[in-house]
Amino acid sequence: MIHINWGKAMLSQAKRGRALPPLRYLIGSLVWTLFQFDPLLGQGLSEDIPTTDLGAKPENASAIVVTIQDKDSEQESIQFWVENLDASSSLDRRRAEQALLAAGPSILESLPKRVPGHSIEAAERLTRVREILSAQKDAAVKPSSQGFISLSGVKTFGAALEKIGLEAGVSFHHSIDENDPIEMVSQSLPFWHALDLLLDQKKLDINFYGGGSKTLQLVRRRDGRPSRVDSADYRSVFRLEPISVSAKRTLRQTALGGVNIALEVCWEPQVTPIGISFPLQKLKATLDSGGILLPQRSGGTVDVATTSEIAFAECNLPLQLPSGKSERIVSLKGIMRTMIPGPKKRFEIPLLSGSGEMTIDAMTVSLDAVKETDQLYQVAISIDLVEAGRSLESHRQWVFENRVFLERQDGTSIEHLGFEILRQTESGFGVSYLFNIKSDPSVLTLVYESPTSVSSKDIEFELKEIPLP
Repeated sequence: MIHINWGKAMLSQAKRGRALPPLRYLIGSLVWTLFQFDPLLGQGLSEDIPTTDLGAKPENASAIVVTIQDKDSEQESIQFWVENLDASSSLDRRRAEQALLAAGPSILESLPKRVPGHSIEAAERLTRVREILSAQKDAAVKPSSQGFISLSGVKTFGAALEKIGLEAGVSFHHSIDENDPIEMVSQSLPFWHALDLLLDQKKLDINFYGGGSKTLQLVRRRDGRPSRVDSADYRSVFRLEPISVSAKRTLRQTALGGVNIALEVCWEPQVTPIGISFPLQKLKATLDSGGILLPQRSGGTVDVATTSEIAFAECNLPLQLPSGKSERIVSLKGIMRTMIPGPKKRFEIPLLSGSGEMTIDAMTVSLDAVKETDQLYQVAISIDLVEAGRSLESHRQWVFENRVFLERQDGTSIEHLGFEILRQTESGFGVSYLFNIKSDPSVLTLVYESPTSVSSKDIEFELKEIPLP
């Protein structure tokens, strides 16, 4: 899939006297996405475009996502974006770079190594695109998911955010001057560690509720908030930070007393875990007095609900009350059990036969029935996952966040109006989706997009210097 922001991109091309892209770029499905008004029209435009629900057309929307279906169009769109790396608007230059990255490693053979007449900045952007896509091709995963982000040589706040955002597939909302200087970071770091170093320098924090599924809102830090870097533990794509500690002693039922540590767990916005859990018996806290704080005797596991709409969750880790005088937990160690979905795949089953199935990796999608009722259509499907483990437990919602739609012959789509869960077992589930089909259903194709595998991993963590109440 190749994405073009037509409103800004074509205006920039016209202003620079370049030819506008050919009309056949409009082949494919057009889906609206959200961004604010263009400054060239006398209104404010945020430098960062939020990711939003592509199934809806929000107010003031003016960007279009276009799917290119033939090779010639793809080549011309690559040329168009490469030229726009040297656009007059900094926002257009960023969008061109993001569009090339979004196209994926498959465009590397068509991507030039250099363009005569390009500015130094444009040449640097093109080189960066080639390096990132080459890393993706070699590792078959996104760079920030497989390793670290380098901010070596980056001197300004805006440039650092841009580098982090491009490599992690994240955009940022903020009100900080992007030309503000920063202290350069020489080492390569995971996404959260690199971002926290930057936020600590500018006394900023994150408001997760002010962003989106792939957008983070940066806000001024409250007084007394400690360093993000010093407070957190970074493991793989995760960031863990204790945010509060409470203690309670019940006089009539001493067993009910205890210490609760509220924990914030963040993950890279592009990698939403299916599930996170903390086995309580694996927790061990060492006190400054030398004593050991054990988990409460109830045992069990603390399960954490996750969603792709927001990149964090909170939970409470229950411990026993300390027996002596202690002021802080020097070290809290434990294990976080995670389930991470693999890359999303596309299942396609024609509605013509009213049944059929398709298997990719460990997942099988079956079309069970197509039924017309009250001028609407019910499309029942089954999804089965080999060795699903705990990934399909009833509280896991990831399977219902997968996109399901009907595709017309011209590539446009019909989104469903809602769904009903028909069954749910340890290895699969059945769902009936409701569609408003106004044309011949026999020419439509059911499309189901989902990760086809789940990897489970136990991640050790350690949180240090936690004050006790």
